[in-house]
Amino acid sequence: MLENVRRSNAFGLMTDEVAEISVKEKLNILEKHNAANAETITDLLLEELESDKLDVSKLTGFSSDGASVMVENKTGVATLLRDKHPCLINIHCVCQKLVLSCADSNESINFIKNMEIILRQVWQLFENSPKKMAVYLKNTERIEKYYHWR
Repeated sequence: MLENVRRSNAFGLMTDEVAEISVKEKLNILEKHNAANAETITDLLLEELESDKLDVSKLTGFSSDGASVMVENKTGVATLLRDKHPCLINIHCVCQKLVLSCADSNESINFIKNMEIILRQVWQLFENSPKKMAVYLKNTERIEKYYHWR
């Protein structure tokens, strides 16, 4: 994969901090640095790209989780990268946005929360029993024939 990126005219960088099951941060910045600030993160990202022998001048896209250290207008990682690469496009990862919006929606809307519980229970009912699944499929066929859905 790296060889393909090296041959390309441009590439983007998608970043996100990873946490293990113990919720210990895994960016590993504090092992060698005093702070996990934008300057340190930017330097580490650029060092990693260079160690992979990637031409940093081809970096045209940056996507992150939207944390302030990443996207702050004056001092964020995206801003520091754009200072070095003026054509850089910064995007807040759509997957992160979706996770945030769904989590907020589910917590504030009881109907959605209850429906999610019911659907999971129904799914588990059929997933754990081939006999119940067979009865369900047979009845579904009958209903489809009756209402001419096929």
